[in-house]
Amino acid sequence: MFHKTLLALAGTAACGVLPAPAAAGALDVLRQDYGLLFEQGTVIESDTAFIAPSIKGNIAAPGFGDTGDVAPNFWIGGLGVKTDLTSDLSLAVIGDQPYYADLEFTDFPIGPVTTVYKTLEFTALLRYKFDDRWSVFGGPRLGTFEADVNTFGIKYNLDRSTAWGYTAGVAYEIADTGTLARLAYKSPLKFDSAGSGLAVTPGGGFYPVIGDIDVQLPQSVILDVRVPIRPTTFFLGSITWNEWSAMLLRPAQNSGNSGFSATNYDNN
Repeated sequence: MFHKTLLALAGTAACGVLPAPAAAGALDVLRQDYGLLFEQGTVIESDTAFIAPSIKGNIAAPGFGDTGDVAPNFWIGGLGVKTDLTSDLSLAVIGDQPYYADLEFTDFPIGPVTTVYKTLEFTALLRYKFDDRWSVFGGPRLGTFEADVNTFGIKYNLDRSTAWGYTAGVAYEIADTGTLARLAYKSPLKFDSAGSGLAVTPGGGFYPVIGDIDVQLPQSVILDVRVPIRPTTFFLGSITWNEWSAMLLRPAQNSGNSGFSATNYDNN
């Protein structure tokens, strides 16, 4: 059994105005690692990450100043199991928490602003080796999403909901040298979450939130590369693209209002 601990210290994110629950910043805190699927034999692997974000900003109104750090530290983790079904076919099952956000701004003069977004994903992956170098992998993903938001004393919560997606990828490796290139695609996850409470409109009004609310987590592409430099030294590279412009959480949709994204991502 392998266990990895990651200490993550996020940089400061400047927020010009601290709106509603929006200032939670990016939700992507733990990228899914498909390396487990490429291990030899049967493997159990756990991951733990300590996230220490720093999110600060200013209130754009007379008499208000800096917000201070509004992002608490938190722990997240994952667990995976992999085994070989045949010489060419492998199976891995992974559970992790790829998206999370937590914001606490309790000193705002007209009321607290707190937000927690939580996700949990389970992914089943099959990998098929065409030969010693080329392989494909993929499988279904089951995700959950829930949220609890308090904006200036106006509250709403989203019950835990589930959505299905998938992962698909291709890999090229040279086992003798340790060379590996792996490209994976993760589909978006679209949730219908039951919401209740009160929310605030962009114009400052209040309205009840009752019924299903649209939540969409973005699609993504992950590229991993491992290239030997010397027999005991490797170059490791990784690039992840998330379609954050498609991120959606609109609590106003069922109130006759077109709504606004509670995650405050600019879609332009």
